[in-house]
Amino acid sequence: MTAQPRPDPRRYFEAVGDARGEIAEQEPVCLYIETTNRCNLLCETCPRTFEDLEPPADMSWQLFTRIVDQFPHIARVVLHGVGEPMMVKSLPRMVRYLKDRGTYVLFNTNGTLLTERKGREMIAAGLDGIERELPLEPAMDGNAYTGPGPRVPSTLRDALDAWENSELARKAFGTDVVEHYANGAKVELAAFDAAVTDWELLRSFERM
Repeated sequence: MTAQPRPDPRRYFEAVGDARGEIAEQEPVCLYIETTNRCNLLCETCPRTFEDLEPPADMSWQLFTRIVDQFPHIARVVLHGVGEPMMVKSLPRMVRYLKDRGTYVLFNTNGTLLTERKGREMIAAGLDGIERELPLEPAMDGNAYTGPGPRVPSTLRDALDAWENSELARKAFGTDVVEHYANGAKVELAAFDAAVTDWELLRSFERM
């Protein structure tokens, strides 16, 4: 098989074409990889709920790499089947492995296992901390709400400033997404600045 220019991963089906013979002459442009058949829920619309399809298991790292390494120019990989991908401990590592070669990666999830830590891992797929060799924050002893650790912005203005100047956000989400949400925040701030609140009216009367 011959390597072809990487197609648009969001419209990968257009690269397949109608003129196909019995023998594939080009590499596939999309792979579906079932990283696990386990799940933490029993949904009424899922076949797992009503039938035992196979023994529960997660895909090993060795099997995963053996599959994807056969297609070094793969444009798109979907990392789910009938199971819940967020149950796979090596999922961020799998995403990183594919993103390093420029592959478009996605998966479906029921979201119930999504914690802040897992969210951060999946957003950047481990890229930011590894590439920049960032040190881990020290363990928090005591009350994290009153401790000396870093704080999230407490106002919309501060949050907007942090969002617009975040290199990680632009890398993980793209400039268009960052600017879209930044514009939404600016609209809200403009509306707030144009309004006179009850507190401002009361305070003005007190000082007059």
